[in-house]
Amino acid sequence: MASSASSSAANTAPAPGGGTADSQPRMRLRDLVPALKLGDWQPGPLNSLTDVPGVKVHTQSIITSTTSSPSSSSTQQQQHNNVNTGVTCILPRDDWFHSACHAGIFRFNGSGELTGSHWIEETGLLHSPIVLTNSFAVGAAYQGIYEYALKKRKEAAEAEAAAQGENGDGATEDHGVDWFLLPVVGETFDGYMNDLSTFAVTPAHVVHGLENVSSDRVPEGNTGGGTGMLCSGHKGGTGSASRLVPAGNPSSSNDGK
Repeated sequence: MASSASSSAANTAPAPGGGTADSQPRMRLRDLVPALKLGDWQPGPLNSLTDVPGVKVHTQSIITSTTSSPSSSSTQQQQHNNVNTGVTCILPRDDWFHSACHAGIFRFNGSGELTGSHWIEETGLLHSPIVLTNSFAVGAAYQGIYEYALKKRKEAAEAEAAAQGENGDGATEDHGVDWFLLPVVGETFDGYMNDLSTFAVTPAHVVHGLENVSSDRVPEGNTGGGTGMLCSGHKGGTGSASRLVPAGNPSSSNDGK
């Protein structure tokens, strides 16, 4: 878990079923009631977004009880309590920068911000990682994606120069940004369980998350962007699922969410 210099961060390790490493994993409804019919298509091996080849995910929770930050008027430390938020980072594929994915958008309701949505609707393509975080952290996540892209572009240039025997000379020279990227950030509101005024999520959390994505089953519930979420007055969270969809040759493909 990345943490800024002005905050302490803790991340419980969610078990596959939605519990934590110290608790009994919770069962999915499909496992609890095997005879229950839930749609026509079967889930993938993990019933998770990462069943889709190439998709990688990382979740991190930022939970503090005594987060301190410098006061604007003095060198004293101002105490902030009740930080209960997080970040979910998704890479659609390893080479997402050069190879876009087909994408679409569905709105269950008219509330909620999703940056980069105009480009997706216009082209049907996704040219960005996806980050889910709280409403007040959309800007930090947006910047974090850019910082991650700049870092990876620099590393790629240095590697290419080294392979050509140039010892990296000129690889780090600043030529400006001559590439296109509109970050995709979705918001979740956790204001009832999280002190949004602390702005606990930083671009560094996003860079850390994108650098540590994996193809493991996605942790669900009170983690990542769902750490402090509510649903109709009750504790909510984020989930993940996949379905095997008939699609020509090969005979099936994974569709995750």
